[in-house]
Parts: sequence; C-alpha cells; structure tokens
Amino acid sequence: MNPQDHQAPQDGQSAATTNAIHLTEVDGIPTLFAYAPGPLRAGLVFRVGIADETLARAGVTHLVEHLALYRQGLADYHFNGATKAAFTHFHVEGAEHEIVDYLHGVCASLADLPMERLETEKEILRTEESRREPGQLPLWRYGAQGYGLVSYPEWGVRGLRPEDVRHWTETWFTGGNAVLWIAGGRPGAA
Repeated sequence: MNPQDHQAPQDGQSAATTNAIHLTEVDGIPTLFAYAPGPLRAGLVFRVGIADETLARAGVTHLVEHLALYRQGLADYHFNGATKAAFTHFHVEGAEHEIVDYLHGVCASLADLPMERLETEKEILRTEESRREPGQLPLWRYGAQGYGLVSYPEWGVRGLRPEDVRHWTETWFTGGNAVLWIAGGRPGAA
C-alpha cells in the first residue's frame, strides 16, 4: 500500500471528497481505496467462481480457497475467504501490517499451495457440503453448467489431483484476474 496515494479528509474538505473511491495500483493489481470510518479492511478478489467450473470439476475453486487460507493459521485479526458464483474473495480486517501480512500470505500460498493438505481439505469441503442447502432456481434456469452449478454438490472435489488444482490456480488466480480493495482511514495513519 502506498500511503501518500490515499489521504484522510483534511479540515475544509467536503464529504464528497472523503466518500470518493480512488483507483490506484499495488504491485500491478488494480486497487480501489475508499475512506471509511472504523477499522482498516481489505480484500483481494479474483474473477473466478463456481460458474467457471464444470460439473466434473465442481468445487475446485472452493478447494483452492481453502488451501490458500490454511497457512494463515490463527490470528488476532479477522480474516476469511469466500467462493461465490462469479468470484473468490479473500478479506481481512485489522492493522495495516496485519492486512499486508495476510495478503502476502494468501498470495504466497496461491503460488505454492500446501498440497500435503489436499485430502484433509477435501474432507472439510465434504463436511461443509453436508450442511449446505443449495437453491433450485439456478439449476432450473441454467442446468448443470455455469451459474447452475451453485445448485449442485461439489462432486468434482473427490477426483481432483494436485496437478488439477495447480493448473486451475495458475490459470485463474493470477494478477491479471484480480482486484484489491481497501477501506478505512488513511493507511499508515495508525
């Protein structure tokens, strides 16, 4: 994060200035910054989700999300990830150094996923799936493809091999397919 690109409101600045969204770039990733009261928050979003999968590989994006978060361990700050129909989102709330560490950790994990965890994470996904009640409307509208896959179980997870997961990650979880957002006070002000 480059603190001089983002300024907190000064005396005499209008609310419109403080509510503006500023577009910049961090390490080649398009980045949106918005001043917002409260703690500093950030997220790294990749334009890949369930709708990009096939029925035979359903769940691969969710599996990548889990593997990428594994090395984050336990922390005093709040972080998580989410896989949706059209995107995968890694988000965090905390101090600037915690946010930077988290985002670097996620990127490092995506570059070298902990494949020794593959079978364990597959089992975790099966447990999560047993509790999920998918809606039927996407299935009726799109069938067993694209956005309709959100209505199906993650059947592809069972057969995924390390090379399948690596290929998916190298194809979709790239800088050219990502955007970073930051919301809060001026970075570095704390």
